[in-house]
Parts: sequence; structure tokens; C-alpha cells
Amino acid sequence: MINKHIKKAYQMADIGHWELDVESGELYWSDEINRLHEAPLDYQPDLDVAINFFEEGEERKKVRDIMTKAIEKGDPFTLESKIITCKGNVRWVRAIGKAISEGGECKRVFGTIQDITTQCKAELEAQRARQEMQDVIEHSTIMFYRHDTDQNLLYISPQSKQFLGSPPEEVMQQWTEFVTDHPKNKEGLKRVEEAIKTGEPQPSYELQLERTDGKIIWVQVNESPVVEDGETVEIVGSLTDITSLKEQQQQVEEKEAQLRNIANNIDGMVHRYIMHPDDSYEFTFVSEGVRGLHEVTPEQVIETPDLLWEQIVDEHLDEVRQSVQESAEELKRWDQKWKIKTPSGQEKWIHGRGTPKQLEDGSVQWDTILLDVTSQKKLEQNVSRQVSLLNNILDSIPGLFYMIREDLTFARTNKNVESLFNLTSEQLRSTNALSLIAPRERTKAKQLIGKAFVEGYAELETILIGDDGQEHHYYMNGSGIELGKDRYVIGSGINITERVEAEEENTVLLREVHHRVKNNLAIISGILSLELDELPANDSDRSALERSVNRIHAIAKVHELLYRSTSFSQVNVKEYISELATTVINTLKAAGDIDIQLDIEEVEMNINETIPLGMLLNELLTNSVKYAFRDKQEGRIELNIIQHQQYYKVVYRDNGRGFDRAEFEQSTTLGLTIVKMLLQQLKADYEIDTDDKFEIVFTFDKRETGSHGNM
Repeated sequence: MINKHIKKAYQMADIGHWELDVESGELYWSDEINRLHEAPLDYQPDLDVAINFFEEGEERKKVRDIMTKAIEKGDPFTLESKIITCKGNVRWVRAIGKAISEGGECKRVFGTIQDITTQCKAELEAQRARQEMQDVIEHSTIMFYRHDTDQNLLYISPQSKQFLGSPPEEVMQQWTEFVTDHPKNKEGLKRVEEAIKTGEPQPSYELQLERTDGKIIWVQVNESPVVEDGETVEIVGSLTDITSLKEQQQQVEEKEAQLRNIANNIDGMVHRYIMHPDDSYEFTFVSEGVRGLHEVTPEQVIETPDLLWEQIVDEHLDEVRQSVQESAEELKRWDQKWKIKTPSGQEKWIHGRGTPKQLEDGSVQWDTILLDVTSQKKLEQNVSRQVSLLNNILDSIPGLFYMIREDLTFARTNKNVESLFNLTSEQLRSTNALSLIAPRERTKAKQLIGKAFVEGYAELETILIGDDGQEHHYYMNGSGIELGKDRYVIGSGINITERVEAEEENTVLLREVHHRVKNNLAIISGILSLELDELPANDSDRSALERSVNRIHAIAKVHELLYRSTSFSQVNVKEYISELATTVINTLKAAGDIDIQLDIEEVEMNINETIPLGMLLNELLTNSVKYAFRDKQEGRIELNIIQHQQYYKVVYRDNGRGFDRAEFEQSTTLGLTIVKMLLQQLKADYEIDTDDKFEIVFTFDKRETGSHGNM
């Protein structure tokens, strides 16, 4: 009788049984196994064919080995593996087998197969969710932490090295020890106390912190209290470094419970339940599984049917009764979940399934299986809590957060993205990210997003078009990650519109300064040129005036190039020196044929290096043109400028008559004095050769000082 009940329950639970006659090789499959394999009900394969349903490779070999051991050694087995059905569908199954021996020789092997695809998919989904959150944490540029109500740190993310100056294990202390005595910090500390007291999140605030290495940083703090039984037990929060407004991302801490190991057999019970026309009911069979599931015996349930009903919690009792009533009236399959409280006080979630059958007297009978799905329910609730916590953290991050697919549509965004563009998260999932960027910026943005997918990271400043139609300047960054077979870019964005507008205003002012300086120098140069024109060609004062005009031109040319360029601190040296050499030749009106060979790399040099270099080369060119070729009809001047990683190298030479080296070292003329002074200003190392020529080779270090620095 019991075997019949169990067989019927197995049918309800989609559990099939099989048996192998070792001597004959005949393999029996129940209808449930055929259904599981999507095979005809009269399908009866041999052992090899049955094993070939398992995934090819290691899994199939493993099954063959297990069956061989069962036959040869009588070893029982339990395994979980994938099969490919007759229709090509993939399913996960749990197979249980046991060998029967007679006279020391295995005669039969029998067992069950159960479809566990749903449970496996739940586990894979949980793993994917965990991996997604872990990837978010590892790629975040935000520090996350947790502390108790006494301010003791319970957890710090790995970013503590960047935020606090030391790894997590070295800073697990009261977090307030990092807070400086800056007056603004008092407001932040009050908000922490208020969050602990009320259990309600407080607005974000700023703190000044001192790292373990003494460095002072400013951070933006976003916190939320964790409340249990109406009392705040801890605070979770995040720090965003607002000192340099660089990277921002999010981290979420995860708390997950592991699924309870599935027992070799069904973790539950089976029973036969009959409801009579007068609404009375009885259990005619209850399996031993009721002891573990409900903490009562089969005999107690048969004697007192209300025992199981009484364990159903009040909020679910009416719902379960109604589902049974509907199943009886419509003779449809019964499938219901509810929560119980056992005699020991344990709360469990139960999943019941059964198919009704109407008896001759009008009663309805169910052969039913009840399974403990508490672990699955907790997993669902835990994943739901994690997703909710992740979304709350993302929404609390200042600025934009986004996760972009390879087709440039959004996989995930925070509320700030939705607010900026007035689009829902569903609408954003079908929106191409480039469509939200100003058209003139899209090519660059597309290239940099592609760089993030290929190289793993990229950043840019771009312009977004908000729902208001206005342009908003944003600093954006993104890191490439892989989730399964899919690739994404996770990134954040900070509004820098105010900074950009300030820079544009400064640009106009600086351009005007360079323009006016150039004009003023041009006026001075023009006055000196008029004086020069009034002097006779052989007047001794002409040389001094010509040199002065060229010196002014050397300085004015720098300001002219800066005015014409988009940069106000970097000068194209090749263009500058070429124009300077032409000016010197034209001003001095050289008598002979002088060939100037310029070999200058494409170098962008700081203004604080360009002006002294230009004046120095002006003096050298002037000396060569006026004095080097007095006894020659033609001459050659060579200039070579090479850029190295940390310094510049300049080689200047002419093939003139040369002069006494002592004249250079003792600076016997104003021109040579200026040359040596400018070499000192550049902090240059130099070597000269004055034998039948003049050659100077000097090097000087690159400077990072901008146009506002001291020359």
C-alpha cells in the first residue's frame, strides 16, 4: 500500500524510477523519466543509450564510471548532472542508485531521477547576482564602510589605501580618529548621531579627513542606518573623494546565506489527503518525512488531521484553504506555498503540489508532496534585499552612475541619470548613450567608450543634452567588465559645468593679455625701427638698435603665437624659431649669402622655456650674421632641437671664422653676456667649440610650470 502511495507521490513530484537487469542488460524507465527526457512513454533504451543522454565529455565518463562501480563493487551513488533531452533541451537532474547483489554478484541496479533544473537555475542566478555586485565593488572608485553605534569600524573596502592611506587591516578602529578639527566636521558628526538616534537616513555631508600619511583630503559622505527591531544597530556609508573630483563608483556589501544541501532523497513528505462532500477531511497516508518537516509523527497526523493545518501561520491559513477549495471545485492541479511554525518554534516555508481526483462518493483525493523550500525562500528574499540595497547605494551616489552594453544601450542607471534626461529606467534600457551627447562630441565619446571596452578604462570631458535642452558639461569615466559572456562598461559622471564656464571666461581674459603685450612690444619695436631708419648705414649706433629690435621681436613673437593658438602656455617651437630666424636675417640685411638649416622636432614648449630660448638663439643668430662671415661670400648656420623624455637638447653651429674661446667665457660683449645669462636662466649644461667655427651644444630640463609661473 505504501509503495503505491509513494509511486503516486513520485508522479506528482516529477520523480522517475528506473531499474537495470545486469544479466540481461534490460533497462526499465518509468513514464516520469521518459517525460523528463522528452521521449515517448513507451521508450525503453539500453544502458549505453541512457548514458548518452548525459552531457558529452567528463560528465558522461563520470556516469559510466559510477555505473561500473555500482555493478562491480555494489557501490550506491548520488550524482547531479546535465542531460540533453530528445528535443535538444538542457536539464539538470539528480540521480540516485543502489545495487542489489545475490551470492556476492550484482543482479540489479535501481534508483530514481529527479528534475532539479529550477533549483540549479536559482543557484546560477544567485551566483550571477553575487558576481555582478562583486565586480561593481572591485571597479569602484568609492570607499565603502560599516561602523557600529560606538563609531567602531566593522568593515572597510580595499579603497582605504587611497582614502585613508593604509590597507583595511591597519585602519580598523574608530573612524572618528581620521576626522580633523575643522569646524565643518561638527555638522557631519551631528548627522551621524541623528541617524543612529532616529534610524532615518540623513542628507549627505562633507568631512575633512587626515590620512595615516598626514595628507588632508575632503570627502563627501553618504550614510544610511541599519535598523533591526526598531533599533539602529549599525551605519553603512560611502566616501567619495571630492578633493580632485575624479573617479566615483559604488560598492555594496553583501550578506548571503548558502542554500541548504539537498538530501539524497526528497527533503519533505508525501501524503494522501481526502476532502469529503460535507467539508470534513482526513489523511489516509502520511510518510515518515513528516517528522522532520512538521515535527510530528505520521500516526498523530492520521489521528488528528488538524495538526498540519494548525501549524500554518495566520496570514497564510485562509489563502491555503481557498487554494485547496478551488482545486477541488475545478479539479485543477494544486500548487501552493505557505509558511508554518513547528512545535519547536521553527518557521519554515512549504511548497505543496498535488493533482486532485474525484472519487465515486463525491469526495476529492490528492496524492500530495510537501517540500521544505525555506532555503530557496531565504535566498529569494536575500537577493531581493541585495538588489534593493544596491539600488539605494547607486541612487545615493552624487552624480551619474551607468552600466552600458556593447550596443551602447543602458543596462542600469541611477536616479540622477533618469532625472537629468527625464527618462525612466525602462526607457533608458532602449536608449543609445550617444543620443544623449551633444552631436559635436559623439565621435570622441564613441572612441573612448570603445577604448574602455578594449583597454579596460577610459575617461573624458563631454557635453550632455538634458531634458531642458540645455548643455551640461560632465567629467565621465568608465571601466570595462565581463559578466558571463556579456561585456559592459560601468562608469560615473560629475557635473563640471561651472568649472568649464569659469575656464572659458579665463581663456578670453588671457588671450586679451597676450594680444595687448604683443601690441605694446610691436609699438616699442616700431619706435626703435624709426630711430634705426634715421641713422646712417655706417653709424656705430645702428648695431645696438638692431639687436634691441630683434630682442623685442623674440619676446613679441612668443605672445603672438600664444594669441593665435588654443593653448596659452605652450608654444610650437618649430614655428617660433623659423619665424624668428627670418626676422633676424631681414632686420640685419646680411651682405653675403647665408644658408640657415633648421632641424627642429615638433615640440610644444612651455612659455617659461620658450622666451629665454628664443632670446638666446636671437643673440647667437645675430652674432653669426654680423661677425662670423665677414671674410666669406656665403655661410651656413645649422640649428637642431631634439626633445627627450625629461630634457631638451639644442645644437647650434656656424661655419664662420670662429673666435677666441676666452671671449665667450669672459663675456667681453653685451651679446655674449646675455647668452650666458640666458643659459643660466634655463639652468642649461653647455659645451662650446670656437676653432674655425662656432658650435654650442646645451641641454636643459623640461618644466611643468604654466604661463603664470616665474621665468
